[in-house]
Amino acid sequence: MSFSPETLSVVCQDALDKLQKIRKESDRYNIELFQASITQVIATYPDYTSVCTNPMDIPTVQRKVTEGVYTEPEAFASDVRLIFSNAILFNKDHAERKFVA
Repeated sequence: MSFSPETLSVVCQDALDKLQKIRKESDRYNIELFQASITQVIATYPDYTSVCTNPMDIPTVQRKVTEGVYTEPEAFASDVRLIFSNAILFNKDHAERKFVA
């Protein structure tokens, strides 16, 4: 499916807004863990990049949407899925965080 750059930006932003809404409605599940930048994650968990070799975060996805980096919806979807697959991989021993991802 092909989108104009403007339409793709709107669609991607809408998806990010929905993620934010889920976060606000689900604070009991610590969704805010997924709002941290990779820099913040690495500062807290120095071994993060040894486990997740292709890091991605919501602030980076937001920046890419704002700057019009995505040219295909699949690239946006891939980055969003990567955030959560990395969270599952890194938190494999933390049941609550893994559940949230």
